[in-house]
Amino acid sequence: MKHFTHNDYPVKLHGLTKDFRRLPDGFHETLNHVAATLSSGFSAGGRVRFATDSKSIEVSVSLCPYERLGIFTLSGQAGCAVYLNNRYTKTYSPENDGDTKYRFVIENNEGYSEITILLPIYTTVRSMDIAIEDNAEIREAKDYKITKPVVFYGSSITNGVAASSPHNTFPERLSRKYGFDYYNYGFAGGCRGEVAVADHINKIDMTMLVYGYDHNASTAEELEERHQRFFKRIREVHPKLPVLILSKPDFANDPVNNALRRDVIYHTYSEAQREGDENVYFFDGSYAYGNLSIRESTADGIHPIDSTFEHFANILSPVFDLIFEKLEVK
Repeated sequence: MKHFTHNDYPVKLHGLTKDFRRLPDGFHETLNHVAATLSSGFSAGGRVRFATDSKSIEVSVSLCPYERLGIFTLSGQAGCAVYLNNRYTKTYSPENDGDTKYRFVIENNEGYSEITILLPIYTTVRSMDIAIEDNAEIREAKDYKITKPVVFYGSSITNGVAASSPHNTFPERLSRKYGFDYYNYGFAGGCRGEVAVADHINKIDMTMLVYGYDHNASTAEELEERHQRFFKRIREVHPKLPVLILSKPDFANDPVNNALRRDVIYHTYSEAQREGDENVYFFDGSYAYGNLSIRESTADGIHPIDSTFEHFANILSPVFDLIFEKLEVK
């Protein structure tokens, strides 16, 4: 067998730094503790991609030690989802809670095939080994249709908490639908609208920003202090960038306080529009879960189940359609 890591050409790692971090080394020192912990390793949004004619591809995954989060299935927290030629095949995960190593085999009877491995949502990948047959070849996967990434910044819902597999998060669903590369900066419990994060995002040559800062502000007053400030920081560097602003979807949990939060967020949007910003969009999160009750649509009253993530992606799609049409993306 011939062996490759995620850093060996022509294998490509998307959405993460070369050491499986969502943010670069040293950056976590500028963030709140929760975001620093999550951004340092959890691999949500990470994808390993390549093409090969090997009939058998052996993948060995090593994870850092992790604590099981009861809201997750093991396949959601620590599993890898595999796509063969853009078709979902299976999600592989450790055999037992707490296991840090597992191995799986991808069977390929379709000649040269594109392989995409979606990395775990809520664990830290330490290493990945990819082995193909000695007589097989490996090539780069085709570029995404939209190569300039979409950046998602938000809370645990953006992160994908409670999804049963990495392929079910709403950023990943939208990526597959439209064919865009992306970064998932969903920091569960740690999305605080920090200027340092805006400055990092500003360094990315991106297609659009999906801005979901709401949930992790401790009060509406804190949200008011930070929400517009973050947006304006982005606008300093990217005055024409499409920005889709979201309010929290679990609105029914606390309608009075959540209405105050939504008003803060809508103010950021409406003031930008009044100032002539034609590239800012707003989505009222209270519609995100459709007609289902919070109990029916979530795992715990907050975090969506798979079908709700699907609905969320579908209900956001008209806004993406509008933005991509305006950008003349086909």
